[in-house]
Amino acid sequence: MKSFIATVEDVFGLAEKIGNIDAFDINKKFLQIPLYQREYKWDDEQIIRLLKDILSRDKFLGIIILNEAQDCYEIVDGQQRLTTLFLIFICLYNLLIGQDLDQEPILHNIRIEKDCYRLKNYSLSKTEFIKESAGRICLDIKQGEDQYYQKETLEHVVSIITNELRKELSNNITKLNEFKEKLLKCKLLILIYNQDNGVSVEQVFLDINEKSKHLSPDEIFKGRCFNKYSPVHYDRLRQMWGTLRKSSVEFSERFGYDDLSQFIYLYLIGNKDIDIDTNYKKVDTGDHVLQSMSNTEIDNLIKDMNEYGRTIIEFSDRLSDDDYYFSDLICDAEKHKNDEKMLNLLKILCKDIVGKKSNKYQKVPFFFLVYKLITCKELSSQLNYSDLKRIISSLYIYAKLFSFDSTKKSKKDIDHTVYHAIDTDPKDKTKLLQAINGLRRSKTDEFIFTEKYSNYDKLSLLYSIVDYYDKPNGCLSSTYNDSQTHINNNLEHLVIPNNNKRKIKWAHYDALPQSIKEISKKNCIDIVDVYDLEFEKKCKKKAIDYVIIDKNLNNYLRNYDIVTKLFYIENFYRSQGNIPAHISFFIKSIRGMSEFAELESLKNEPLDINLIKSKYSSFLDSYFNQKESEIISEINTMFHNKFS
Repeated sequence: MKSFIATVEDVFGLAEKIGNIDAFDINKKFLQIPLYQREYKWDDEQIIRLLKDILSRDKFLGIIILNEAQDCYEIVDGQQRLTTLFLIFICLYNLLIGQDLDQEPILHNIRIEKDCYRLKNYSLSKTEFIKESAGRICLDIKQGEDQYYQKETLEHVVSIITNELRKELSNNITKLNEFKEKLLKCKLLILIYNQDNGVSVEQVFLDINEKSKHLSPDEIFKGRCFNKYSPVHYDRLRQMWGTLRKSSVEFSERFGYDDLSQFIYLYLIGNKDIDIDTNYKKVDTGDHVLQSMSNTEIDNLIKDMNEYGRTIIEFSDRLSDDDYYFSDLICDAEKHKNDEKMLNLLKILCKDIVGKKSNKYQKVPFFFLVYKLITCKELSSQLNYSDLKRIISSLYIYAKLFSFDSTKKSKKDIDHTVYHAIDTDPKDKTKLLQAINGLRRSKTDEFIFTEKYSNYDKLSLLYSIVDYYDKPNGCLSSTYNDSQTHINNNLEHLVIPNNNKRKIKWAHYDALPQSIKEISKKNCIDIVDVYDLEFEKKCKKKAIDYVIIDKNLNNYLRNYDIVTKLFYIENFYRSQGNIPAHISFFIKSIRGMSEFAELESLKNEPLDINLIKSKYSSFLDSYFNQKESEIISEINTMFHNKFS
């Protein structure tokens, strides 16, 4: 291994000689970030700190580890710093536009020759990720080539650097040149490695960095892999690692995973049922998970992780395909490919399970099941369309209830019953269905509806089950969580209107018109001060004040009195052919109150505002104080009856 101190100017100029030292190989013209390296991760604070350090002095910037490739130097350690320095050169060049003689020395550190640049990153572009245009140098990252979705990140980095330099140097040419000189003189310790001694450069990187605790778990994992591998297989391992990193980025973008470290961690504890901590050390012994593995076992593990990542990503893609009908998961999909409504619902439920905002731990059983069904035909050949509806509905309900439980968000809460059912006997369909049913029951049995269930996400699940769960077939027939259904439905304040003026619009009719649109303003009067601000704050966000109703109907209901609201809600859904169960329950509960009957009778009496206000206050007090516990208890019963 060759080592020497070099300035930033030496590194980006790839100086052949530094004093009397033979430095860089003249035949290697550029630096390259290999595909298997992680994406750019520096935050604003790290970037600004580097700029301020350069401004204040000629700074030592640390160690850079390079690997000698055929025509370039591959960056093994230091890519975050080198990328940032390269972008600083570009920003500095652009700030000196019009100052040709000042720009020229900088260009030497950016460009080898026209359209050929000093730093290449093939995760950003197959050729170059920057270009010259109208006297400036700018990013040129094409969507199809941006494998780790870094375009916006690097655009932000350029913006941060540019703004900070403008703030500190005020576009003053003298100050910009002084900064340039300081930048060029900053020093780095360069370690250049070749593979002749049979030890991988990744292992050297691990040896240097592991004790300092600066490495992420995935970097340590990678280093240990290279330590186990024979040198003749290093290139293949690098290629597999690049594929693994790309999968992890996709999992971050699609499913909300943090990074490659978490991808590996959740794979190991979900697909292998290994009890490890987040550094991949076994809880019982403290040994790293790779420590006792052979080369072949490690190779198979990485292959399996890559296949797992590819399988889940491809499945996720198919969920957006109108022609997809789950033929890769069940044996009789062809017979049901025209059941468009149910197939769309199943795809919606799957998307919700794996969605970016949902909890990562609850996705593990679903991902594992999908992976096994697609890759193990002896299992998927046992399952039919009815099984699929039951499985997806159960895992959807499990996943949603899991995400609502604020106390269960750690790895110990990852369920392995599905894993054990398949691992024990992949041909035993009954055992799998029992495991999935048990998983769903683990959440539904402990579910308790309370007054705090007052947002759309929670109530839409609750009322989807109450309204649409098909108990005999063990599946949902619809859901309010569907984005289209959500567009067409609103969470309506049923009793306390959603306005800030605390007033009720009383529609005074002996017999209300059949359509709410026919209500005349002259027959309406605002009743104010029916309740005070304290009562509104206390009751307005209670769960019993909400129902999910048609958006168009909701637009007309506004702040009408409860008698008028119930009349038109009932009329609307009867005209549709069916009143949803939860709405029917609220109508029945309210109509059964004596205070409501007294309020309703006032529609046939001469208008008496004080009397209406008095009766309305009595109704509200009874509903939110005496009736609340009864309603909550009944809704809990309705929910649990669906599964008993």
